[in-house]
Amino acid sequence: MKTTPALSPNSRHSKLPRRAFLGQTAMLGAASALLLAQSHQPVAAARVSAAQRDQWEKILRQLEAEDESMFVVNRAETAVAHLLAHLRGAREILEIGTAHGYWTFWLALAAMSRGGRVTTIEIVPERRAKAMQHWQALGVSRHITSLEGNAHQLVPTLKKNYDFVLLNADKTGYLDYFRKLYPRKLKPGALLLAYNYSARLDPMKDFVEEARAHPQLTTAVFHAVPDDVFFAALDLRP
Repeated sequence: MKTTPALSPNSRHSKLPRRAFLGQTAMLGAASALLLAQSHQPVAAARVSAAQRDQWEKILRQLEAEDESMFVVNRAETAVAHLLAHLRGAREILEIGTAHGYWTFWLALAAMSRGGRVTTIEIVPERRAKAMQHWQALGVSRHITSLEGNAHQLVPTLKKNYDFVLLNADKTGYLDYFRKLYPRKLKPGALLLAYNYSARLDPMKDFVEEARAHPQLTTAVFHAVPDDVFFAALDLRP
């Protein structure tokens, strides 16, 4: 059954009465429970200390002051990706569209808690170089495999199977990425998260329609912040 919960009661796209919002929030809880039930292992506490988290936060603030272009993404949005990857129990994470490595850092934290890693692809050399500097400063480089090039060409060459995928690249290419990833490159029960659903829906509409119609996927749309939305597709293969 397809579910499409919306998390934010303050969405610019619709005004939900309180009862409807609570009902849709309950649907998100059910979706989270489904993620946990399909996870290959229980959610584990991240193996990092409070001191380490404080150090990361300090470095992030320093990087933000030095390079504001890295932080065009709201922290709440990266928190959603981190939470979903963690709930999924993801050990192998794929990110298409590294940019300056902010999303990658949070995904790496989720993978690190299970001894996993992130593979990320960026087509612009300058962005990739900047991202690698950021990861080095944050001390997470050893948990990240960074590839440079056209993801449409690189995805078919990947040897791993992934638990979690974040699409954050050319929106018109989402359908091609999906077809090259599913099912051969995704583990059963994998979660695929597409960014910019509300802001850039038209270019990715063909991907959204195909994913919604797929008998082995269940999909959801939800808000991280009022002005943007994620589209998620969960693989139902056992």
